[in-house]
Amino acid sequence: MLPANSVCVVCIGARIGKVCMTAPPSFSNQQISTVTMGESEHAPCFVYHLLSILRDELKSHTGGAATPIIKKTASPNIQVQVPLLPVQQRSAHVLSACGSRLGSTHAQGAEAIRSHRPLRFKPVVPTSAHS
Repeated sequence: MLPANSVCVVCIGARIGKVCMTAPPSFSNQQISTVTMGESEHAPCFVYHLLSILRDELKSHTGGAATPIIKKTASPNIQVQVPLLPVQQRSAHVLSACGSRLGSTHAQGAEAIRSHRPLRFKPVVPTSAHS
């Protein structure tokens, strides 16, 4: 079982590099690699945002197979430098606040598009001929 605040990364297929974070304790399948961390050293939200921006870097660790895959044996070799915990926590707080605002704006925009009636266009070409 994955503990709450684990960061999960899709490791196979077209969605490779997509990242999520568990809220309650969870389970995953073999297509997902999970980063569990000691919260005394790493801020889970910081790790989530860090891996989100490293999607292209994660994709670069795929093999040459027809279906891209980050092998489980390659996952431990992906290393990044992180700042001290207080800096991670402040950064995660700012990034999460920005992300929730963007998500809210996106959701409002999507709802506006779904509820909008189809537009009716006026014809561009005149319907009657002038002599």
